[in-house]
Amino acid sequence: MAGEGKGWISLYRSIQDHWLWQEKPFDKARAWLDLLLSANHQDKKVLLGNELIIVKRGGFVTSQKKLMDRWGWGSEKTRTFLKLLDSDGMIRFQPDKKKTTITIINYDSYQNQNGLNADI
Repeated sequence: MAGEGKGWISLYRSIQDHWLWQEKPFDKARAWLDLLLSANHQDKKVLLGNELIIVKRGGFVTSQKKLMDRWGWGSEKTRTFLKLLDSDGMIRFQPDKKKTTITIINYDSYQNQNGLNADI
């Protein structure tokens, strides 16, 4: 991971509710951080219609429309960005007719440092 040996910081998900986070449009760096902050920190069951699905740690279910609204982007820019992250091995991007599933590749490397877990 880039920046190894430089240390890391804990960042609470509540930053997404702060007025500074609300400015739009997002740049690519803030959109990437938004994906990291949106990922589940543990496995989670999600009810989608009448289907119960398990979303693993490091993943989450959303829609491209929700991301467009969050980031202040159009559909093409959002889709292109997600495909770019996917092709660079940063995420796994799986759209279908009902949802978009995003999985952060190497999620644990963003959460653990020297064997310590940020949840402790």
